[in-house]
Amino acid sequence: MLLLRLKHLFRNLLKYPWLRLVPQGYYKYIDIEALNSIHKYMVRRSLVKKHDTFDKFGFVRQEALFIEKKEQDFFQLSVNLLGLFRQYDIKYRIQGLDNSKKHKIDWTSGDYFALSKFQHSCFDITVPIYMKIEDIHNRVIPFEKTISNKKTECIECILKLTHKPTYGNYWHFEFCVLEGKEPISASNTEWKKKGVKKIIELHMSTVFSESPI
Repeated sequence: MLLLRLKHLFRNLLKYPWLRLVPQGYYKYIDIEALNSIHKYMVRRSLVKKHDTFDKFGFVRQEALFIEKKEQDFFQLSVNLLGLFRQYDIKYRIQGLDNSKKHKIDWTSGDYFALSKFQHSCFDITVPIYMKIEDIHNRVIPFEKTISNKKTECIECILKLTHKPTYGNYWHFEFCVLEGKEPISASNTEWKKKGVKKIIELHMSTVFSESPI
């Protein structure tokens, strides 16, 4: 048993970029407002080929952005801060031993994740989708509720990027839409949820791209 554990640990040390991705106990949460010019982009993975991810104009296809078709993705879209997290790191998928899901749990400052407790695999296909931080963070977008083509209510939405490190990836962020200071989630009223989806659909082409330029 000990030999198998050591073999597993050695394999992870060789293949998984744990020094760059796994948070250490002394790490702090990232204040996105304080990021310098080195960190300009977020990156998200698509699990389909490039021509299925982007159209002929280089705009991202919605079906590639939400490839797993989870409703929650519209409200807490996972992205990664490009820098120590590199574009080819999107290929990694990690999981805890004995089906543990701790790698997906939000990391707590001061805690650490022992490398010996997880294993990893790689997706067969990954295509990076880039997002320029200044184009999305703190962007204000009005949205109107309409019934029978008549305006009935208007809300002001704010697009935000929030640091949400996990035990397997310190550089994980979430892109969400806020009404005031509260994020609009899957539990909100139906018209607000539709509004979030419409905002993302309308602004995808100006926010997401196939290269960091």
